[in-house]
Amino acid sequence: KLGLDSQTPLCILSQTTQETSQFRHFVSEIKKFFPRVEVQNTICNATEERQNELKKLVEEVDMLIILGGKHSGNTRRLYEIGSERLSQTIWVEAPSELDKYKDSIRKAKKIGVSAGASTPQWIIDAVQEKVGKIIIHEKNFLLGSLYDFLRCIIRLSLLVGLAAGFSGLFWSSFFNSPYPLRLFFMTVLYVFSMYFGHRLKEIEYKDPSRFKMYRQHEGLFWSLLFFLLIVGTLTGFLVSPLSGIVYGVLALVGMLYIFPQQSFFLKRLHVIPGSKDFAVALAWAFLAVVFPAKSGVPETFLLVVPIAFAFMATAVFFRMLLLDLLDFQSDRIMGRDTLITMVSQKKYRKLLHLIWFVNLVCLVFLVPLIREWTLLLLLLNAGLLGTRILVDVRPTINRYLFETLLDGLFVVPALIGLLL
Repeated sequence: KLGLDSQTPLCILSQTTQETSQFRHFVSEIKKFFPRVEVQNTICNATEERQNELKKLVEEVDMLIILGGKHSGNTRRLYEIGSERLSQTIWVEAPSELDKYKDSIRKAKKIGVSAGASTPQWIIDAVQEKVGKIIIHEKNFLLGSLYDFLRCIIRLSLLVGLAAGFSGLFWSSFFNSPYPLRLFFMTVLYVFSMYFGHRLKEIEYKDPSRFKMYRQHEGLFWSLLFFLLIVGTLTGFLVSPLSGIVYGVLALVGMLYIFPQQSFFLKRLHVIPGSKDFAVALAWAFLAVVFPAKSGVPETFLLVVPIAFAFMATAVFFRMLLLDLLDFQSDRIMGRDTLITMVSQKKYRKLLHLIWFVNLVCLVFLVPLIREWTLLLLLLNAGLLGTRILVDVRPTINRYLFETLLDGLFVVPALIGLLL
């Protein structure tokens, strides 16, 4: 049919997303008629590995979800491989499309998810989350409601606010100084409000799946944020006039950072990579360490305060940089104020190790002064190192699950300290 002599030399190339077995079969058939064939296997290694993994996955599940664009050749190949081997194979582009497959998802005992090479990790996470939600709600309504509640708390950054509040509780217990509920509430409100504001500002590119909902209620969300800041400032005045003034200044600076165009100085500061993470770390440490300390720390503890401040600031800074690394690995869009966008991953990891080491040095200086509290701070330091290792071992771990784990490291020492 080609009108070529059998001795005509040929060269065979392949589309990078071609299914490997089909390509090999095609080559073997061509060689029967044209022995002088040169084969250039141009199939992408990542594509081939993904296809091989999918073939193994199909044998272990009774339902398969292929995730990716309808016009993606790579995703189409994955769907063809899956559907040839498993009838319960579906192809979706977004989590919302899973609603019409709810019955099949609920009946499946084991579900596999595979995605095209160009599918961002945040979409994969959203699909896995959607599947989990469908299954949990089917098995137990109360458990499903609790799942929704906890997810809402994490997404709204309430958990990170509680982590800051418990950090203050820990240091007040250590300093043996009073820590009224008003001070705890003020700390929680500030950190929560700042994180909530930054998430609202970044939701369009950090969490696109919820951007539509945000646009519908944008005014309500920002009104809630300003209300919380006002309540926090008033709570600060209930603690003391100085606390109210300091809180108000911190809140004003924080809001100007969220809207840097309103301040020439902060507009220039805003574009410095890592400045946001560093500023939040300083504010968190100030509220968690300095405020409890000013309530009446003995003179013998005065040396402890700056070291404790440095320990807390480096721990929080490490937390934030680690979350940025996870976002980067999950193909999320990063702002230009994010440090990881300016340096290589190798240098960024070295910086994380340096910050962790500084945190450890602060702990070493605190050991002679804190005695029985050493193990609790060591728990936090070791936990930070553990989460750093986890990011390398499980680079695609769910972001909100990982953030919960990180924030728990700040809460647990405080709870143990209360029991002691």
